[in-house]
Amino acid sequence: MSSELDALLSDYDATRLREGVTHLELVILEHKIWDQLKLDHGTGLTKRPEVGERRDWFVKRFGGQSSTYDNRFTIYKAGSWAHPLFDLVEKGVMSLGTAKNIVGQAKRITKRKQISPADALKAALENNGDYEGDDELDQTSNPLPAASGSLRSFHRTVTLLAEQHLEESFSEIHADDYFKRTLLDDFRDSLDLLIREFGQKINRVKAEAKLSSRRAAGAAQFELACEALGLKYKWGDQVDMRIAKQRKNKRSLELHPDRNPDNPQAARELERVLNAYEILEIYSGRHRSAHGKIT
Repeated sequence: MSSELDALLSDYDATRLREGVTHLELVILEHKIWDQLKLDHGTGLTKRPEVGERRDWFVKRFGGQSSTYDNRFTIYKAGSWAHPLFDLVEKGVMSLGTAKNIVGQAKRITKRKQISPADALKAALENNGDYEGDDELDQTSNPLPAASGSLRSFHRTVTLLAEQHLEESFSEIHADDYFKRTLLDDFRDSLDLLIREFGQKINRVKAEAKLSSRRAAGAAQFELACEALGLKYKWGDQVDMRIAKQRKNKRSLELHPDRNPDNPQAARELERVLNAYEILEIYSGRHRSAHGKIT
């Protein structure tokens, strides 16, 4: 082991155990260590994909979850535009896993829309509900958790409870802050995934409920329209619009203002008949376009 690598490893050991150390500080040191390792050992370290070999080396040397090293390195290597995500992770807004996924989204947005990575990062965060406002994305921005409404409050509450439980669990046992941080990061990854899946399920149920509500409202309107024209169809039946038009014309003549000059009820009934015919026209058009199915 070279003296340069030995010095870096000692620095890393001291840094990761320091209270308040950030992910950005750690990944900068990890990057320096890996570069020195490659310099010391040449190509002997890269017989298989470098990302996997790098991750496994750090897990073997320092312990912890492999995903922590992977996620941290992916965010760091993306460039300085992605580094503000480390600040959001430190604040408990998101996990490293979520931050890594957002970097991937930002890269795809950059390529698709031909915009700067920084602008793409804002778009990715807005899509995930993690950013609001038009200010530059930095430590003064107003980040939001990766959920909306009551799920945001749930996310904060559960994260705080997890932190408290972690502190209580190690209150009488000495444990490095680094390992406690790793445990909390793993928990946040799982929590983010759970909340996102739960939110998606809620959205699907809401969409189905709205569709059912629209169909129910449409069925009710359809029944009232048939009643206004004296027709006996059920929701889902194919309506003979020739008969419907005949009924409309007949009732329109009966209720015409010239025949009912002093009858305001006739005017209201005429409007009801004309509206009913329009509803059946829309219904019939959708019925035909769906080949016998109501949409």
